[in-house]
Amino acid sequence: MNIPFGITFKRSKYNSSEVSEFINCSTNLDEPLQTQYHQFLNDWLDGKITKSTPIDVEVLETFHSDLDNRCQIDYREDHGQSVFYKRGGKRFGQAAIKLANHLKSYDIEVKWL
Repeated sequence: MNIPFGITFKRSKYNSSEVSEFINCSTNLDEPLQTQYHQFLNDWLDGKITKSTPIDVEVLETFHSDLDNRCQIDYREDHGQSVFYKRGGKRFGQAAIKLANHLKSYDIEVKWL
């Protein structure tokens, strides 16, 4: 099932770097999810994703999980990283909340760390 992306997620140095890492770290996903997820992430990196772009729900759930995980590592936990990473992690947490609320509006519950 496809639904609109539903959130604004701006490209920035931190966001683009971490989204690129999502691609590198998602090789354990089963097909066809892995291919769909990589296509979504690459399309986002290329500026092709807007709030209204239809995205597969499973892809959005995977993206939410990655956003929440990166927030956990860079913001919620204290690993002594720079302010750049802490701020980026915090923004990922805010995006995860917005995405979870968007999914919930379609009666889709997401898992949190």
